[in-house]
Amino acid sequence: MDTLLSMRVFNQVATLGSFVAAADRLGMSTAMVSKHVKHLEQHLGSRLLNRTTRHLSLTGPGAAYFERAQAVLAELEELETNLRQTTVKPRGTLKVSGPVTFCVNYLGPVLKDYYTRYPDMKVDLHLSDRVIDLVEEGMDMGIRISAQPNPTLVARRLGPIKLRLVGSPAYLAAQGTPQTPEDLVDHACITYTYSNSGNAWQFDGPDGPVTVNVHPRLRVNNAEMATRAALEGLGLTLQPTILTQPYLSSGQLVPLLCDYPRPDIWLYAVYPNRTHLTAKVRAFIDLLVEHFGDNPPWN
Repeated sequence: MDTLLSMRVFNQVATLGSFVAAADRLGMSTAMVSKHVKHLEQHLGSRLLNRTTRHLSLTGPGAAYFERAQAVLAELEELETNLRQTTVKPRGTLKVSGPVTFCVNYLGPVLKDYYTRYPDMKVDLHLSDRVIDLVEEGMDMGIRISAQPNPTLVARRLGPIKLRLVGSPAYLAAQGTPQTPEDLVDHACITYTYSNSGNAWQFDGPDGPVTVNVHPRLRVNNAEMATRAALEGLGLTLQPTILTQPYLSSGQLVPLLCDYPRPDIWLYAVYPNRTHLTAKVRAFIDLLVEHFGDNPPWN
C-alpha cells in the first residue's frame, strides 16, 4: 500500500476521532481506512490507535506520530501548491492593502511592471495607515512597515527602513536640542497614532536599549502629516527616513540623537494563508522583492 496515503488516512482518523467519519471525508470504505491504518502500524512497527467498540484514542507513539505527521503533510501541501502555482498565469483582481505615504511614493513602478507582465490583471489598491484585518476586509495581501508583523499572517521580509528623530531648525532654536533620549520628556513631541510603540520611544544607547515615554503635543494618524507638522516647528517627531530624507538633505529638518540610533523596522509583504498562495499574489510579491529586497531605493 501507499505509505504516504496511509499517513493521510491516519491523519484524518486521528483528527476526526472516527474511522467512519474519516472514510466519509476521504470517500473510501471504512474497511479500506482500517487497512491503511493497519499498514501504517505494521510499517512503523508500533500501535498508533487504541480501538474499542465505543472509543478511539491515540497511543503515546500515535500521538507523537500524529503531531509530526500534521506538520509533514502541511509542508507537503504547501510545496505542491507552490509548484502548481508556478505554472498558473495570474488572473482576476488583486486586492492589496498598504500604507498611504509609502505606496504613493514607491509603489508606482511596481504596479507598472505588474501590468507590463500581466496586462489582463486588475488591481484594487486600498490605502490606509490603519492596519486592517486582511481576511475581514477581503484583501489578498498587504504591505506593512513594522518591527514585527502580525504572527497570524505569513510574512515575507523585504528591505530595512530606518527611523530617525527629527526637528526643524526653528523649533530647535527656540526650545533647544535634546542631547539624550531622557531630554525628550521636556520637549513637544508629535506621535503617530498607529505606531506599535505608541508614546514609548525606544533608542539604542551605549549601555543598551533606552525607552522614553514622551508627552505628545500632537497625535496624528498619518505619518506624512506628522512630518509636515515637524517642518512647521510644532515639535519633534520619530519618522522613517523614506519620509524625512528629502527634508534632511535640504536642511529643513535636522537629525537628532544620532548617537542613539533607533532599531530598524522592515517592509513586509503579508498574506493570510500559506497553503493558498495564488499566482496573482505570488507574482506581486516577486515584484516587491525585485524592487525593495536587497537594495531598496530609499537606501
